[in-house]
Amino acid sequence: MTMLHPSVKIASVLVLAMAVNLAGPHVLAVSAGLLAALLLRYGVAGFLKMLRRVRWILLALLLIYMFSTPGEYIVQWPLAWLVPTYEGVDSGLLQLGRLCVMLAGLSLLLVTTTRPQLVAGFYMLLRPLRYIGLQPQRFAARLWLTLHYVEQRPPQPGRGNLFERLASELGNTDEQVPQYIEFSLLAFGWRDLIVLAMFVATGIYLL
Repeated sequence: MTMLHPSVKIASVLVLAMAVNLAGPHVLAVSAGLLAALLLRYGVAGFLKMLRRVRWILLALLLIYMFSTPGEYIVQWPLAWLVPTYEGVDSGLLQLGRLCVMLAGLSLLLVTTTRPQLVAGFYMLLRPLRYIGLQPQRFAARLWLTLHYVEQRPPQPGRGNLFERLASELGNTDEQVPQYIEFSLLAFGWRDLIVLAMFVATGIYLL
């Protein structure tokens, strides 16, 4: 994974996002196993941190599918006035699996790609847009600054209301603002070409 070009990594995550919506339970389970092996190889802490942050969203999504999907009601459910369906449970678990696979792919991208590499990868993907009048370098600069300020963000105060916290963050102007942004554009290797050829072949096959 670390040997791939940053733009190929980003493209892989985008392809994964499209593929998980079409994948069934068996394909999803195989994908989850492969991503789990890669996370164990490169670091699983970022993925677990993401899961902790979105745990309530995942739970809410599961409950929505359980109780809003029509189908056969689960027998012997303790609440007679609110009963989930078997189809709702299956659909909810499938959606949770898809989201977890996407989070795993995203965390794998972030743990194996530095900030300059990530910005350069997005720039390479958006570079063809310059032929229609757009400026990918401006997007890359904004992305770099966004990631820079997120990393430089001061810790949240433990006390004080919302206005005091906003004043504290807005008043923190001591950090140096970069005058220019520089990143290296890496060359594509044979591994990158193989992965891109696989993406093209898969797209042609699906069409």
